[in-house]
Amino acid sequence: MLDGLFFGVLLGYLQHFRSDFLQNLLDSRRKIIAAALLMVLLLSPVWLLPQRNKLMLTAGLTSVCLGFGILLMLSLRIRGVLPTLLAKPCAVLGSGMATIGKYPYPIYLWHEPFRVVGFALLRKLFGFSPGPWPHFLIYLSATILVGVVFSRLMEYPILKLRDRLLPAVPKAIPAKPAEKSLDWRPDRPLITTNRVRP
Repeated sequence: MLDGLFFGVLLGYLQHFRSDFLQNLLDSRRKIIAAALLMVLLLSPVWLLPQRNKLMLTAGLTSVCLGFGILLMLSLRIRGVLPTLLAKPCAVLGSGMATIGKYPYPIYLWHEPFRVVGFALLRKLFGFSPGPWPHFLIYLSATILVGVVFSRLMEYPILKLRDRLLPAVPKAIPAKPAEKSLDWRPDRPLITTNRVRP
């Protein structure tokens, strides 16, 4: 089974350090269409298999992980394919998703505690037990909200403290050659002197 976090790191590495490799994978219309069809095929277990199915919990998870990886690569590499009428709303949606994408780990950490505790509190305090779609929408929006809030309250201040206490070591800057100046007068040849202080 493929680890999702590892796969995300691998895609990030390829995007930043081997972007030519990814560009070659999607450099023609035929390859883009093939990648899109493969993506649909890999994501199909989400719609075809029950959530607790053994196949879904093994090969299905890997399949979905790969499918979303292809979706991510397609979204990073493809430009100008949507008509203008759709491009603007999709750009706004993409910007919103990118903002949420700054907080993936806290959202991941808090989604299960919210599912267990959050809905129990809703039932206990308000006697509210939503149907499947309202349940999903509340779960999705509240999980994102809780993840972002806790990230801003806990993770970001800790990262700022870390950066203050342990600043990143700057890359070594090659030593500049000795500064040269021209000491020239018309009555003698051109001489260069090095101004280097001990």
